[in-house]
Amino acid sequence: MGFIPAHIVASLREDSAFRPIDSQVTAAHAAVDSRAGYEALDAIRAEQLEAKRSARNTIALTSMLIWAIAGGAIAYVWFRRWPQPS
Repeated sequence: MGFIPAHIVASLREDSAFRPIDSQVTAAHAAVDSRAGYEALDAIRAEQLEAKRSARNTIALTSMLIWAIAGGAIAYVWFRRWPQPS
């Protein structure tokens, strides 16, 4: 049950985290007007790929935390607060 809120939060955060990175790469590609600029794209792409990996790791850790908290809350309600038949 904790997967659902974790998945929703991760999807929303991926969109908001990756959009600026992708737009920077697109802008760098559009600004190329020479051979030297084209050769510099590899460094820009590598830098932005590392930024994406870092954002993805942060999102994954946050999602796992949300999953654990939501799952723990559901288990608490189920086993402690829900009336159990005697």
